[in-house]
Amino acid sequence: MKRGKDESGEDLYGFIHETFQEYFAALDVYFRQADPPPPDRPGEDANAILNAFLTQHLHDPHWQEVILLLFGKLGPGRATTQLQLILDPVDSKVCCRSTYTDIIQQDLFFACSCLKEEITLQNRLVVEIITRLSEVISTSPFPSQRNHAICALASLLSTQQYSQPGRMALLNLLTRSTLAESTRIQIAQALYSSNPADTDLRMQAQQALAILAQSAERAPGSALQAAQALYECYPVGSAGQLNAVQMMLETATKQQLSFEQTIQVIRTFLRRSSTTPEAAQLVSKRLLDWLQSSETTFEQVRLAVDALSYSATTGALSAWESAADKLLALMNTPDATFAQILEGTYTLYQVPVQSQRRLQVARLLLEAVSRPGASIEEITEAGEALSWNDHDEADERQHIITLLTNTLQRPDLDFEQTVGLTETLYGSGPDGSCEQLQATQKFLHLVQQTDLTFEERIQVVEALYRCSPLNSQENQRAVDSLLAMAKEPTLSVENAIQIFQILYDYDLITSNEGQLSILARLAQRADISAEQRIQIAQDLYASSPPHAASRRQAAQILWQQAQNEQLSTEQRLEAATVPLTIGDSSYPDRAQAVRLILPFKQGEDARAYLEKYWQPVSSGIRSEPSDIPAMIELIQQSLLPTSARDKIYRTLRQMVPHFDTLG
Repeated sequence: MKRGKDESGEDLYGFIHETFQEYFAALDVYFRQADPPPPDRPGEDANAILNAFLTQHLHDPHWQEVILLLFGKLGPGRATTQLQLILDPVDSKVCCRSTYTDIIQQDLFFACSCLKEEITLQNRLVVEIITRLSEVISTSPFPSQRNHAICALASLLSTQQYSQPGRMALLNLLTRSTLAESTRIQIAQALYSSNPADTDLRMQAQQALAILAQSAERAPGSALQAAQALYECYPVGSAGQLNAVQMMLETATKQQLSFEQTIQVIRTFLRRSSTTPEAAQLVSKRLLDWLQSSETTFEQVRLAVDALSYSATTGALSAWESAADKLLALMNTPDATFAQILEGTYTLYQVPVQSQRRLQVARLLLEAVSRPGASIEEITEAGEALSWNDHDEADERQHIITLLTNTLQRPDLDFEQTVGLTETLYGSGPDGSCEQLQATQKFLHLVQQTDLTFEERIQVVEALYRCSPLNSQENQRAVDSLLAMAKEPTLSVENAIQIFQILYDYDLITSNEGQLSILARLAQRADISAEQRIQIAQDLYASSPPHAASRRQAAQILWQQAQNEQLSTEQRLEAATVPLTIGDSSYPDRAQAVRLILPFKQGEDARAYLEKYWQPVSSGIRSEPSDIPAMIELIQQSLLPTSARDKIYRTLRQMVPHFDTLG
């Protein structure tokens, strides 16, 4: 339909559906490259037109369908030639977004998209594309890229032209013993789910998973993973699912896992959303049998109760109750320590079902702290445990409130005990209750005392902040008190660092440039030690928004300290490592940190160090095109944790449309 006229008076047309627009755009390019060149451009041949178009638009998601439609129009010969040119350019890359394709493999995945769309290609190129995808599955260091390649091959199973070669490639990979078991499990899952109508293929996938699940001696972790994957490959509630559960349990037995390891396997399975009541009952019964057939410690029984709590609401409540009874019996023995009673209370309290056992354990804990000789710390911990949830043990909650209130009247309490009891009293009462008001008023009174030490003032201000509604007057009073302490002229550097660490922990300085400037000035003082300078720079870096000038200033201080040869190796490493520990640090900063760390750490020592300190990039952080070179540098660093490199790969894959901005 007409949409008006352009500047030269020519008619403009719009399209009711985007598909029409994409189709006609593809036709326009096709006819332009098919027509004889105009007289004023005699050297402009068809390949030049196609190359110019692809250079500008390949890997741009807005043009993806147009390009696929265009390749479909070209015919097998031209499409094969052009696609081969993309995969193996003669002089340089065909597309401006094909940079780093040896790492990201965007060109290869585009070629597979052409196969998925049933674009007819010459057989030699089809074989090459499938072979290259198989190589990615076999050798890529990035789990997400391997899975992407598996899914790309599996997508061919729903095509008419390429189903057979895709199927053969996946089955060949599935039986390749040199391939990691975890990858073979992914292949089997892809084969099973790719074509529901192909019952023969689904049976082959199930058989492969069954074989992998029985390879406990060679690959114990993968055997369990295969058994759990096999469980997902059967109809809900079927005999096949229960057989897979039996296989998982038998695998755990064959591996001679410790009781704790077995508990972890069972807990993981019970927490899965796909676990049916029948499967939960089977697993819970097996765990209960193990629990009753052997001598078990208090901690083992507690772990079993904790694991069974995940199935208590899905049809296996009786197993949890039996295990809980055994735990209660152990807690009732004269040998039971207060720490065990406390741990048992937390474990039994977490089940979101009505049960007399929760009431029993609450009374047991109350008895323990009501006896003569119970320490203030035990009373405080009991109060925290019994106010941990909002269940219906109202009488027990009131008893602990009374005990806390009475204990607060004792004249022999020291400052820390008073603060701990008061904070526990606040947590024991419902929102807006008289107990909460009493606790808040107590802290307000303590804040006004002038004879407190610096540490005591910090402690009570923190408690007031935690024990008052967010943005309330009392809450703001705590914040104002901290800021006032930060501005005291006699404040030491150590105390200033402590205050700003607290402000950072409570997310109170991330947007306050005035507060950040105080930290920045502290970092420039000549009378501070290297340790203090590094600590201040770390606080300033962590507190500053990602693109703030204060973040840049902090980074420069850290780099200077990391390269200061007069400092110890430990100090230089501490300074260099800071950006790796901050979730919103930029990739360029992370790359610089790794460069500075590696001269001090090599090989497996470096791998372990980076694994220890690498904090995953926060999910809300948006990477910029300018970050891409640093990301490429990091993704190629084999000493980085696999999870870190994989996250970078996933981010880079999403950023391919922006690769045209790179020089």
